[in-house]
Amino acid sequence: MDKPVTVRELIARGARQFEQCNLVYAHGTDNALDEAASLVLYALDIGYDQPDSILDTVPEAAGLKRAQALLAARMDSRKPAAYLINQAWFAGRPFYVDERVLVPRSPIAELIEARFVPWIDPHRVGAVLDLCTGSGRVLSVDRQPAPLQSRHHAVGVEPQIRVHFQLFGQTGI
Repeated sequence: MDKPVTVRELIARGARQFEQCNLVYAHGTDNALDEAASLVLYALDIGYDQPDSILDTVPEAAGLKRAQALLAARMDSRKPAAYLINQAWFAGRPFYVDERVLVPRSPIAELIEARFVPWIDPHRVGAVLDLCTGSGRVLSVDRQPAPLQSRHHAVGVEPQIRVHFQLFGQTGI
């Protein structure tokens, strides 16, 4: 009988398989280990804020099957994990994504969260433009948790703008 596999082992196994397949990263992760972890943790409904000790637990059979299916789908389809699970993280927040939008990977997330201080006084901003908005991540990060007292404009193209409106319906903005 096979030894039960832990979450940690499942992630490591997935990463090794991804490396053998020569997958490309850059849609939310930049390496095989992080990509495998995102899929496995999603399949097992384990949040990123959980203690590391959870990685040494053995998943239930149904969760193991879901995780294995996602790892296989990543290798077979070569689609980024974010598209397989319809989720990407930007500025510490999860966002819905699908193949209509680019997965967020902006290097300015930290600047947005800090309201561009010290370069800009956020209280003097009258308007914010999110050009080529995709699914509206930049604008929604700017609006949460404490919105600037300014007008916000999102400009995008179809079909990406539909995802933008779906996002704002989910977040209540």
